[in-house]
Amino acid sequence: MKRVIKNFAVVMMMVIGMSSYASPSLINNIPDGGSKYGKDSAKCVTNLSLYSDYYKQWRASGYKNNDLATTSYQYWRYCFLNCPIASQNVYSRGVRLVTFKIKTTKDSIAREAYIDTLMMVYNNRIKYFPNNPKYPVGYLKGRQAVDLYKYRKNAPEQYYPIFKKSFDLMGTKSEPTVLYGYYIATVKYWKDKHCDIDLVYTTYMEIYDVLQYNIRTLDEKKAKKYEAVSNNIEKTMVKLAKCEKLVSVFEPKFDANPNDTILARNLVRLFEMRRCTKNDLYFKALEQVHSIAPNAESAFSMGRLSMRRELYDKAKGYLLQAAELTPDSLAERKAKIYLLLAEDYKKLGRKQKSREAALKVLNYSPDNPAVYMLIGELYVKSANDCKFKGMTVSYWAAADKFAKAAAVAKDEKIKQEALKQLAVIKKNFPLQQEVFMRNLKEGDTFKVECWINENTTVRIRK
Repeated sequence: MKRVIKNFAVVMMMVIGMSSYASPSLINNIPDGGSKYGKDSAKCVTNLSLYSDYYKQWRASGYKNNDLATTSYQYWRYCFLNCPIASQNVYSRGVRLVTFKIKTTKDSIAREAYIDTLMMVYNNRIKYFPNNPKYPVGYLKGRQAVDLYKYRKNAPEQYYPIFKKSFDLMGTKSEPTVLYGYYIATVKYWKDKHCDIDLVYTTYMEIYDVLQYNIRTLDEKKAKKYEAVSNNIEKTMVKLAKCEKLVSVFEPKFDANPNDTILARNLVRLFEMRRCTKNDLYFKALEQVHSIAPNAESAFSMGRLSMRRELYDKAKGYLLQAAELTPDSLAERKAKIYLLLAEDYKKLGRKQKSREAALKVLNYSPDNPAVYMLIGELYVKSANDCKFKGMTVSYWAAADKFAKAAAVAKDEKIKQEALKQLAVIKKNFPLQQEVFMRNLKEGDTFKVECWINENTTVRIRK
């Protein structure tokens, strides 16, 4: 019975404090134009001094002497309720003092009341001292959200909005702990069915941008903290954002709103971040985004994806656009575009156009072995079309290209593949008798006509 009475008394004391907090006129106890020390300035100053002295002694003990903390709290509480703008330290130290009470209070009801008091400490500091450049409102909101999550993990409806507010205010200056908390809060908010999973994906993208910005711009020591958060988030996103899951979530939404540009943009970005780019939904969304705001990157992606779907004529248009929009200064990208365009023309059966595109690669990537491999393949495919008096001669020109590819290749696998192709076509060279009957001999210079129209050397099968 005594314990019940004691609990009731403790809770009532806290409730009285909350009631005072609820009414600004009671909290301040300061009439307009009055003293910042409240109605009883002498008592306020006395309590400020006493709580501060005991607090310093507690700090000197390494925050281990509970008696000093308890005494400091008693004097601090008067200042918090009766002269809230007397000192900003009332709030910075108040967080630690109230946290002490939360940790050392065993009664669950009283503990919850102290958690409410901790939230009031943050709220009052924001109310009375919102303009501190070192500790702006967004920063304080972030710390408040982290503390609330710590003590009420099962109440995302309480801490999620605070995390979001902090993130909206701080942006790229958000602390790594707050960013991680914001992500976890969003996931819990969704799991408790307060939102659709779309919110998790959108929040993930927002947080990802801030994390990557800080990883790129901060010094190594600070950047590592953001990198650690990024890695931890990725571990959970692997489960939440599998490609099949993303498609099942977004496909009905996209099909219902195919002209929703914002949805399409978010979908494209999320799918690219999760490397889910081989599905039809990504293709449709990217097509929508590209149609509204075409750029070199989206044109190249659409060209590549169209080729995967064997839409070669469609791919050609996108790749030509990508080549036009990509500046020559991006030599590596330009080379990739023309090489893919050459492959596309080859699929379309347009051999001459394929060779033209392949040769353009050399303007941006000199001695690229892939160019010579591709042209060699085109010449091999022209064996029945480019003959001299019924004799196959395009293999000679192809041999030149495969030999060149082997000579310039730095990658051993490419070199071996080129030599392999060269060995295969040597078996298809004309016999010495076939060459002789056409008034030719081994080693002669010979022009392969047809579309190839290129000089080569006469060779015989051995």
